Amino acid sequence: MYDNFNPEINQLADNLTSSIAALNQFFSELLLTPSDQDELWRKRGLTLEECSRAGFKTNDQCNRDILVNLSTRFSQEVLTESGLWVRGPGGEAKPNSQFYGYGLIARKGGPEGSEVWGWKHDGKCNPVLIPYWDAQGRLFHLRPHKGGIAGKPPHLYVARSEGICDTPCAMAIITEGEFKARALHAVLNSIEPQKFSVAALPGISMAKNRGCLNELFNWLKAITPTRIVIAYDSEDKGDPRLPAFKANPRKRHDAQIWARYLANLMNREGYDTVVGVLPKAWRDPKNGKTDWDSRLAARINDLSQTLVT
Repeated sequence: MYDNFNPEINQLADNLTSSIAALNQFFSELLLTPSDQDELWRKRGLTLEECSRAGFKTNDQCNRDILVNLSTRFSQEVLTESGLWVRGPGGEAKPNSQFYGYGLIARKGGPEGSEVWGWKHDGKCNPVLIPYWDAQGRLFHLRPHKGGIAGKPPHLYVARSEGICDTPCAMAIITEGEFKARALHAVLNSIEPQKFSVAALPGISMAKNRGCLNELFNWLKAITPTRIVIAYDSEDKGDPRLPAFKANPRKRHDAQIWARYLANLMNREGYDTVVGVLPKAWRDPKNGKTDWDSRLAARINDLSQTLVT
């Protein structure tokens, strides 16, 4: 009797279930090409094993045929709900180009929304597809690297794997960006498996996003860490010779400000939380920046050179 009480809610629930099925079908037909795996190794320090655990997939024009074929199994309403298809200006649904090679190249300074987009096949970007697994290891979201899906909310990224449930750990680490989380996950769990759990916000200011915060606290309740470390990128914004230079001194410490904001919030919730700062010595002299994945790649390269010599 209750099932018939609100048919609109029932329909929304059915569409959500079907959209997840469409995501899973699309994901099951994707591959990670050797060239993309090589780039993830050289640029991010991520091994093929870690890329497989993460479920990273290539995002190129060949994906368009997969998207088109989905329309033989799923309705346009379901496909647009999943984000795999979008509606154009005239309301007609079509495959979302963000899932077949169109990606964000860079965010320019200035007003919000100043972005540059392009195609992978032109060598402008590489919007690798990143699956988001839930606490039971089930796919619930698929995001191209750099750039959210229009109309879809951001989510907390947890370094999980398909089919593996969350388990308690001793320490949780929060960073920014999926590749950085995977680099941390790969290194820490090679030292002592199951001791560390790693998550990443889609941006440091997402510490004020209610949806991401809810997912963050639900994750922490499940893994019950005794300590939490928040460690974002480290970047020199005070040198006018570097690309990230900020003329206003008050705008040079955003990462630390947001890290401390989140740490204070979590401490008030009863979590033992501290802020970690990446050493200045790790910064690349060319851009004045360091983060977890670029540092891992640089360290691997250093060790490789030592072995060669």
